Amino acid sequence: MIRKRLTPWMLLLALIFLSGCWDIDYLRDFRMVVIAGFDRNSDGKILGTIAVRYPPATFEAGSPSNITFEGIGNSIREARKNIAIKTNGRIRTSKNRTLLLGERLAKEGIYDVLDVLYRDPKSALSAHIAVTHGRAKDIIAINQIGSTLIGKYIDELIESKETRSIVEKHNIESIFAYLMDPLQDFAIPYLTSNGKDVKVSGMAMFHGQRMTGILTPDESMLYLMMKGKNKSGGELTLKVRQNERSPQWNFISIDIRKTKPKMKVKVNGNKIDVTFVDKLKVEVGEYPPDQLEQEEHAKKLSSQLSAILTKRMNSLLKKMQKAHFDGFGVARHLKAFHYEDFKKIDFEKEFPHIHFQAKAIVEISDYGIIS
Repeated sequence: MIRKRLTPWMLLLALIFLSGCWDIDYLRDFRMVVIAGFDRNSDGKILGTIAVRYPPATFEAGSPSNITFEGIGNSIREARKNIAIKTNGRIRTSKNRTLLLGERLAKEGIYDVLDVLYRDPKSALSAHIAVTHGRAKDIIAINQIGSTLIGKYIDELIESKETRSIVEKHNIESIFAYLMDPLQDFAIPYLTSNGKDVKVSGMAMFHGQRMTGILTPDESMLYLMMKGKNKSGGELTLKVRQNERSPQWNFISIDIRKTKPKMKVKVNGNKIDVTFVDKLKVEVGEYPPDQLEQEEHAKKLSSQLSAILTKRMNSLLKKMQKAHFDGFGVARHLKAFHYEDFKKIDFEKEFPHIHFQAKAIVEISDYGIIS
């Protein structure tokens, strides 16, 4: 009897607490964006481009395909709205893997573009972010490289360069801290294309929210080396000889196995001195003249490599300074360790006048199995 009386109440409680998912999304109702890009048109409007992945109609029909959509608007939201009216389903960006920004837009400022993504709880903030030479639209329009769709190809391309310490690891979420912090700048991958394929041509330097210059792949690697962020090593080919019988004999390829960079900042009034000393252990990957079993020759080669890398590091610092790119966080260091001096200095005005000096100390730790 008691059980019969309790049963209706138990069913009522079950209806309240087991009511199901109120915000369920069916995959069949959505169009999943795999890569997106934004450009600034000559009239100041935003051009948005997305690639949506469509599964094959049947299992026998083959691989999935991309369809590209475009939309123009006065804002990102308006451009997205004008894209949405062209698609046969609701757009979802939660699976997007890469966001591309055209160079013109990047030079004018990227926060206005990213603001809408930071406000949307369903944005893919873990997606890669990169700047393109020319328009982002033109790279997305390639659609497929070989048998790989463009979204997956660029995602894997950037990941491979992060692994090889050619670009710094960043995503949409990680650069938010830099955009909100005026005390350190950041750099993200810079992509170029010939209309058929895409390559990473270094990194785009940003001061605040604006792109101010480009680092080549070798400069990017040196930058990460001096920053202590090339954990997976890196490869450099350097010219150490002149006019050998074979042009290949003039060069050596080295793999950077370990770096130990140190940055020292000294302040004397308005004068700021920044010194870098980087101790490197390298492995010889290619060197046809060999003779490395001779201690004297090995020491001479280490000295040559030290001099070459020292020169390159100082050239890199000048290029960064010209671009007003504080990638090493000198401003943050000053605020943390020289706060009284920092309060008296107008860092924006003083940065171009900072005296930077770098020195590399190279030790050849491995000559390969032929040694």
